Amino acid sequence: MIKSEVRTIQALRGVAAWFVVIGHFIGITAIISGKLEPWVSMARYSQETIESFGVDIFFVISGFIMVVATSRPRRNNRLAEVCDFLARRFFRIFPLFWVVLLIAIVWGEPSVSVDGYNVILTAILYDTAKAVPISWTLIFEVRFYLMMAIAVIVLPKDTGNRTMLICFSIVAVVFAQKYGAIPYSRFGTNVMLEFVFGAIVGLLHLNEIRSSSRLAMVLGAGGILATAVFLPLVAPGQVAAYRIFGYGMPAALLIYGLVATEESMTIKLPRFLLNAGDASYSIYLWHWVVMTILVDCIDHLGTGHEQTILFLLVSFPIVAIVGKMSFIFIEMPIAAATHSLLGKRLPSSEPQRITLA
Repeated sequence: MIKSEVRTIQALRGVAAWFVVIGHFIGITAIISGKLEPWVSMARYSQETIESFGVDIFFVISGFIMVVATSRPRRNNRLAEVCDFLARRFFRIFPLFWVVLLIAIVWGEPSVSVDGYNVILTAILYDTAKAVPISWTLIFEVRFYLMMAIAVIVLPKDTGNRTMLICFSIVAVVFAQKYGAIPYSRFGTNVMLEFVFGAIVGLLHLNEIRSSSRLAMVLGAGGILATAVFLPLVAPGQVAAYRIFGYGMPAALLIYGLVATEESMTIKLPRFLLNAGDASYSIYLWHWVVMTILVDCIDHLGTGHEQTILFLLVSFPIVAIVGKMSFIFIEMPIAAATHSLLGKRLPSSEPQRITLA
């Protein structure tokens, strides 16, 4: 029987969020230091691979969650079902993003605020927000949701074939774009394949396929570690070109192994990891704005060793606090309002699959 909550996924979300934070911290620290001190230089060597690792895990997890979350219908017809799906995704992504975008524009990018066309495009996540450059990942999330919505309309009650349809569609678009059969769009970018990896893991989870879970964990963790160590050596500055294979596939193996293992035995996870997972979206969105504001505040002190240490001491605690407060006072009220507005699932004799959506 499938458990109602996958705690390892929550914990992994927290790990992924903080890897992105660490990657950006390294880059900003190098600027504040005014020079590449030995420890900064060593860290900067792996900066891009650290950031990519966190983002790629997020994409694979998203594919997993969307398949599992849509495995049981919430409404009694396909139009109502897809509207419910899109409404839940909208309230999950956009309100908090708009708050962060507003703060970022007011603080650091006043020129963007007078460019109404740019603001509209970035607010709907059609393009990357200049004030919140990390929003590029949300653009891919939203496009995956749109493709999932189309699949829900076509096959509202058939999880297996719907998952195969979405996977095949993404793969087809990616390869068609790669070989010039269709013009460029973000629907055909390679990172979309990471949603496919997660979707396949979600389908395995729903079908209770758990064989070789420990081997999958070892291979996944080993693949990620090998990529982190050797990719900057063999292909410096080209992490983006190999991230699908270096992080996406190993992340899928790791997630499959963790989820399958959790289904068969109890995995004890530290509370702080679960808390980080709960607040992972807030941590991810706020960390860039918080660090930018801190840099502006420290900037008048000049650059050097002392400023670097000061940034090190204050940045992580403030990001953690802001992320937690955002989760409590923004995300949770929005989630409660969404639940109240859209209601529960249709009654079903099947066990509830997961509670992460």
